[in-house]
Amino acid sequence: VVDAGATWAQAAILHMNALTSSGLVDAAATAMQAKASLARSGSGDFGAALRFEAAKNVVTRMVDASATAERVKTLGKLSRVERRGAMEKCMALLEDMVRAGIEPDGVTLTTVINAGKQQGSPTAVSKAYRVFQLMNATSRTPRMYTAMISALGQGGFPEEALHVLEEAEAGVGGVEMTVETYTAALQALARSDQHRHLVAEVYQRMLDRGIVGTQVTGHILKKSESSRRAPSSSSSSSSSSLSSSLSALLFFA
Repeated sequence: VVDAGATWAQAAILHMNALTSSGLVDAAATAMQAKASLARSGSGDFGAALRFEAAKNVVTRMVDASATAERVKTLGKLSRVERRGAMEKCMALLEDMVRAGIEPDGVTLTTVINAGKQQGSPTAVSKAYRVFQLMNATSRTPRMYTAMISALGQGGFPEEALHVLEEAEAGVGGVEMTVETYTAALQALARSDQHRHLVAEVYQRMLDRGIVGTQVTGHILKKSESSRRAPSSSSSSSSSSLSSSLSALLFFA
Protein backbone atom coordinates (compact mmCIF):
# COMPACT_ATOMS: atom_id res chain seq x y z
CA VAL A 1 0.00 0.00 0.00
CA VAL A 2 1.15 3.56 -0.62
CA ASP A 3 2.63 5.22 2.46
CA ALA A 4 1.77 8.80 1.65
CA GLY A 5 3.14 10.03 4.97
CA ALA A 6 6.59 8.65 4.21
CA THR A 7 6.52 10.21 0.75
CA TRP A 8 5.55 13.59 2.17
CA ALA A 9 8.28 13.30 4.78
CA GLN A 10 10.72 12.79 1.92
CA ALA A 11 9.59 16.03 0.33
CA ALA A 12 9.66 17.86 3.69
CA ILE A 13 7.31 20.53 2.34
CA LEU A 14 3.68 21.50 2.78
CA HIS A 15 1.25 19.80 0.47
CA MET A 16 -2.30 19.39 -0.80
CA ASN A 17 -3.41 15.86 -1.60
CA ALA A 18 -3.43 14.90 -5.28
CA LEU A 19 -5.72 12.04 -6.26
CA THR A 20 -5.46 9.34 -8.87
CA SER A 21 -8.27 8.64 -11.37
CA SER A 22 -9.59 6.01 -8.97
CA GLY A 23 -9.80 8.50 -6.11
CA LEU A 24 -6.75 7.32 -4.15
CA VAL A 25 -4.07 9.64 -2.82
CA ASP A 26 -1.20 9.96 -5.29
CA ALA A 27 1.73 10.76 -3.04
CA ALA A 28 4.18 11.33 -5.89
CA ALA A 29 1.90 13.84 -7.61
CA THR A 30 1.25 15.52 -4.26
CA ALA A 31 4.98 15.96 -3.70
CA MET A 32 5.35 17.47 -7.16
CA GLN A 33 2.46 19.88 -6.53
CA ALA A 34 4.03 20.97 -3.27
CA LYS A 35 7.37 21.52 -4.96
CA ALA A 36 5.78 23.68 -7.62
CA SER A 37 3.86 25.63 -4.99
CA LEU A 38 7.03 26.22 -3.03
CA ALA A 39 8.82 27.47 -6.12
CA ARG A 40 6.00 29.92 -6.91
CA SER A 41 6.01 31.26 -3.38
CA GLY A 42 9.52 32.59 -3.84
CA SER A 43 10.63 31.12 -0.53
CA GLY A 44 12.32 27.96 0.63
CA ASP A 45 15.22 25.86 -0.58
CA PHE A 46 14.67 25.41 -4.33
CA GLY A 47 17.69 23.11 -4.57
CA ALA A 48 16.07 20.79 -2.10
CA ALA A 49 12.74 21.02 -3.89
CA LEU A 50 14.28 20.05 -7.24
CA ARG A 51 15.47 16.79 -5.75
CA PHE A 52 11.84 15.62 -5.84
CA GLU A 53 11.33 15.96 -9.60
CA ALA A 54 11.55 12.15 -9.80
CA ALA A 55 9.39 11.60 -6.74
CA LYS A 56 8.02 8.10 -6.44
CA ASN A 57 5.41 6.65 -4.14
CA VAL A 58 6.89 5.12 -1.00
CA VAL A 59 5.39 1.67 -0.68
CA THR A 60 5.05 -0.40 2.48
CA ARG A 61 3.62 -3.85 3.11
CA MET A 62 0.33 -4.21 4.96
CA VAL A 63 0.41 -7.01 7.57
CA ASP A 64 -2.54 -8.39 9.54
CA ALA A 65 -0.69 -9.33 12.74
CA SER A 66 -3.94 -10.21 14.51
CA ALA A 67 -4.92 -12.76 11.86
CA THR A 68 -1.39 -14.20 11.91
CA ALA A 69 -1.52 -14.59 15.68
CA GLU A 70 -4.90 -16.30 15.40
CA ARG A 71 -3.43 -18.84 12.97
CA VAL A 72 -0.60 -19.69 15.35
CA LYS A 73 -2.96 -19.84 18.33
CA THR A 74 -5.10 -22.32 16.44
CA LEU A 75 -2.07 -24.51 15.82
CA GLY A 76 -1.19 -24.23 19.49
CA LYS A 77 -4.62 -25.57 20.41
CA LEU A 78 -4.07 -28.49 18.09
CA SER A 79 -1.15 -29.60 20.25
CA ARG A 80 -3.54 -30.37 23.10
CA VAL A 81 -5.45 -32.81 20.94
CA GLU A 82 -2.92 -33.93 18.39
CA ARG A 83 0.43 -33.64 20.16
CA ARG A 84 2.57 -35.20 17.46
CA GLY A 85 3.40 -32.74 14.73
CA ALA A 86 1.71 -29.67 16.24
CA MET A 87 4.99 -28.05 17.30
CA GLU A 88 6.45 -28.68 13.86
CA LYS A 89 3.48 -26.94 12.27
CA CYS A 90 3.90 -23.97 14.61
CA MET A 91 7.60 -23.71 13.83
CA ALA A 92 6.99 -23.96 10.09
CA LEU A 93 4.45 -21.14 10.25
CA LEU A 94 6.77 -19.03 12.40
CA GLU A 95 9.62 -19.51 9.94
CA ASP A 96 7.30 -18.52 7.07
CA MET A 97 6.38 -15.34 8.93
CA VAL A 98 10.03 -14.41 9.48
CA ARG A 99 10.99 -15.10 5.87
CA ALA A 100 8.10 -12.89 4.73
CA GLY A 101 9.43 -10.05 6.85
CA ILE A 102 6.59 -10.25 9.39
CA GLU A 103 7.69 -9.70 12.98
CA PRO A 104 5.89 -12.19 15.28
CA ASP A 105 4.06 -10.55 18.16
CA GLY A 106 4.05 -11.62 21.80
CA VAL A 107 0.93 -13.73 21.46
CA THR A 108 2.44 -15.65 18.56
CA LEU A 109 5.72 -16.38 20.34
CA THR A 110 4.02 -17.37 23.59
CA THR A 111 1.80 -19.76 21.65
CA VAL A 112 4.82 -21.41 20.04
CA ILE A 113 6.39 -21.87 23.49
CA ASN A 114 3.15 -23.36 24.84
CA ALA A 115 3.02 -25.73 21.87
CA GLY A 116 6.48 -26.98 22.83
CA LYS A 117 5.30 -27.49 26.40
CA GLN A 118 2.18 -29.35 25.32
CA GLN A 119 4.15 -31.67 23.06
CA GLY A 120 6.63 -32.17 25.89
CA SER A 121 9.42 -33.90 23.96
CA PRO A 122 13.04 -32.74 24.40
CA THR A 123 13.15 -31.69 20.74
CA ALA A 124 9.94 -29.65 20.94
CA VAL A 125 10.99 -27.95 24.17
CA SER A 126 14.48 -27.18 22.83
CA LYS A 127 12.93 -25.53 19.76
CA ALA A 128 10.69 -23.44 21.99
CA TYR A 129 13.72 -22.48 24.10
CA ARG A 130 15.61 -21.48 20.97
CA VAL A 131 12.76 -19.19 19.94
CA PHE A 132 12.78 -17.66 23.42
CA GLN A 133 16.55 -17.09 23.35
CA LEU A 134 16.38 -15.36 19.97
CA MET A 135 13.64 -13.00 21.12
CA ASN A 136 14.46 -9.39 21.82
CA ALA A 137 14.60 -9.26 25.62
CA THR A 138 12.55 -6.07 25.70
CA SER A 139 9.65 -7.88 23.99
CA ARG A 140 9.42 -10.59 26.64
CA THR A 141 6.47 -10.48 29.00
CA PRO A 142 5.82 -12.16 32.37
CA ARG A 143 3.55 -14.58 30.53
CA MET A 144 6.38 -15.53 28.14
CA TYR A 145 8.77 -16.16 31.02
CA THR A 146 6.17 -18.26 32.81
CA ALA A 147 5.41 -20.27 29.67
CA MET A 148 9.11 -20.89 28.96
CA ILE A 149 9.94 -21.95 32.51
CA SER A 150 6.92 -24.23 32.55
CA ALA A 151 7.90 -25.78 29.21
CA LEU A 152 11.45 -26.44 30.38
CA GLY A 153 10.12 -28.05 33.52
CA GLN A 154 7.73 -30.17 31.51
CA GLY A 155 10.59 -31.27 29.26
CA GLY A 156 12.82 -32.20 32.18
CA PHE A 157 15.29 -29.27 31.97
CA PRO A 158 15.35 -27.77 35.50
CA GLU A 159 18.73 -26.05 35.12
CA GLU A 160 17.54 -24.10 32.09
CA ALA A 161 14.27 -23.30 33.86
CA LEU A 162 16.23 -21.86 36.78
CA HIS A 163 18.40 -19.86 34.38
CA VAL A 164 15.34 -18.29 32.75
CA LEU A 165 13.95 -17.44 36.20
CA GLU A 166 17.22 -15.76 37.14
CA GLU A 167 17.12 -13.73 33.92
CA ALA A 168 13.65 -12.51 34.84
CA GLU A 169 14.73 -11.72 38.41
CA ALA A 170 17.70 -9.75 37.08
CA GLY A 171 15.26 -7.51 35.24
CA VAL A 172 16.19 -8.56 31.71
CA GLY A 173 13.70 -6.77 29.49
CA GLY A 174 12.22 -4.98 32.49
CA VAL A 175 9.86 -7.84 33.21
CA GLU A 176 7.77 -7.75 36.39
CA MET A 177 7.94 -10.86 38.55
CA THR A 178 4.66 -12.65 39.29
CA VAL A 179 3.58 -15.54 41.49
CA GLU A 180 2.74 -17.49 38.31
CA THR A 181 6.36 -17.26 37.14
CA TYR A 182 7.65 -18.47 40.50
CA THR A 183 5.07 -21.25 40.57
CA ALA A 184 6.32 -22.53 37.20
CA ALA A 185 9.92 -22.45 38.48
CA LEU A 186 9.04 -24.25 41.71
CA GLN A 187 7.23 -26.95 39.76
CA ALA A 188 10.20 -27.38 37.41
CA LEU A 189 12.64 -27.77 40.30
CA ALA A 190 10.34 -30.07 42.27
CA ARG A 191 10.22 -32.53 39.38
CA SER A 192 13.98 -33.07 39.55
CA ASP A 193 15.59 -35.13 42.33
CA GLN A 194 18.83 -33.21 41.86
CA HIS A 195 17.21 -29.78 42.04
CA ARG A 196 14.41 -30.29 44.54
CA HIS A 197 16.57 -28.89 47.35
CA LEU A 198 16.45 -25.50 45.58
CA VAL A 199 12.67 -25.20 45.99
CA ALA A 200 12.94 -23.66 49.47
CA GLU A 201 15.54 -21.14 48.29
CA VAL A 202 13.47 -20.02 45.29
CA TYR A 203 10.35 -19.87 47.45
CA GLN A 204 12.17 -17.53 49.86
CA ARG A 205 13.32 -15.36 46.97
CA MET A 206 9.70 -15.01 45.97
CA LEU A 207 8.72 -13.91 49.48
CA ASP A 208 11.65 -11.47 49.65
CA ARG A 209 10.18 -9.68 46.63
CA GLY A 210 6.93 -9.20 48.50
CA ILE A 211 5.08 -11.77 46.38
CA VAL A 212 2.57 -13.72 48.45
CA GLY A 213 2.53 -17.46 47.96
CA THR A 214 -0.54 -19.46 47.03
CA GLN A 215 -1.90 -22.84 48.03
CA VAL A 216 -0.09 -24.30 45.04
CA THR A 217 3.32 -22.86 45.95
CA GLY A 218 2.81 -23.88 49.58
CA HIS A 219 1.99 -27.44 48.52
CA ILE A 220 5.09 -27.63 46.32
CA LEU A 221 7.25 -26.41 49.22
CA LYS A 222 5.85 -28.92 51.70
CA LYS A 223 6.11 -31.79 49.25
CA SER A 224 9.73 -30.99 48.40
CA GLU A 225 10.69 -30.69 52.07
CA SER A 226 9.10 -34.04 52.93
CA SER A 227 10.75 -35.84 50.03
CA ARG A 228 14.05 -37.55 50.82
CA ARG A 229 14.57 -39.59 47.67
CA ALA A 230 18.10 -40.24 46.45
CA PRO A 231 19.26 -38.06 43.52
CA SER A 232 19.27 -39.61 40.09
CA SER A 233 21.18 -38.73 36.91
CA SER A 234 18.05 -38.24 34.81
CA SER A 235 18.06 -34.46 35.09
CA SER A 236 21.68 -34.01 34.05
CA SER A 237 21.23 -36.26 31.07
CA SER A 238 18.19 -34.24 30.04
CA SER A 239 20.19 -31.02 30.22
CA SER A 240 22.85 -32.56 28.01
CA SER A 241 20.11 -33.56 25.62
CA LEU A 242 18.89 -29.96 25.49
CA SER A 243 22.37 -28.65 24.76
CA SER A 244 22.76 -31.16 21.96
CA SER A 245 19.35 -30.30 20.57
CA LEU A 246 20.11 -26.58 20.59
CA SER A 247 23.44 -26.98 18.87
CA ALA A 248 21.82 -29.04 16.13
CA LEU A 249 18.85 -26.68 15.70
CA LEU A 250 19.15 -24.53 12.57
CA PHE A 251 16.10 -22.35 13.14
CA PHE A 252 16.96 -18.70 12.37
CA ALA A 253 20.60 -19.76 11.84
